[in-house]
Amino acid sequence: MARNIFPMSVRPSAIAFNPPEPDSRLIDTRQLACCLGLLQADIEPEDILDPIVRTWVLNTKKEPDEGERLNTLATDVIRAFKRDEIKDAKSVTEVVFLAPVLERDDFRYLVKEFYSGIDQSGLLDVHQLEGLARLIQGAGPGDLDSDDLVKVLTLLSTRLRDTHRNPHTISTNSQWRYLMYWMPWLMRLSKD
Repeated sequence: MARNIFPMSVRPSAIAFNPPEPDSRLIDTRQLACCLGLLQADIEPEDILDPIVRTWVLNTKKEPDEGERLNTLATDVIRAFKRDEIKDAKSVTEVVFLAPVLERDDFRYLVKEFYSGIDQSGLLDVHQLEGLARLIQGAGPGDLDSDDLVKVLTLLSTRLRDTHRNPHTISTNSQWRYLMYWMPWLMRLSKD
């Protein structure tokens, strides 16, 4: 039992993470999210066990332009998502992966983008509905305004009412299941 308190006994991270070289290209959105998460974490660099990651954090915190570059890249991912006409599961997953590390303005913009996408779609856009739910799950303190969940619930309630009046609005049973799955979860969140 005592062996678990020593760093040599700690299992390596389940997610392989290699920080980028300064001013180099990132591999993917997951790496961007990990980098931003490390820079935002309230930990001392000495507490990071991986020496490569520790060195990256120390060097990046010394160079404020690098942190700003990473935040700009996250904003650019959101802009690319907005421009994309087809918001499939892959693009939704990519942009939602950034939710916990986004600056408040970017997070708010993304919530509005998902809300608008669901509101304007003729058929229920399951990918955007799931993206909105995942985005809300990843929200940090102060990211959501007090009435955001009420507005989302109102939108979903309206979509459900419209569907009840016109059963052809939702084309498949799977879309019904998605809507019914997320409604109670959002309602619980709005009460908190």
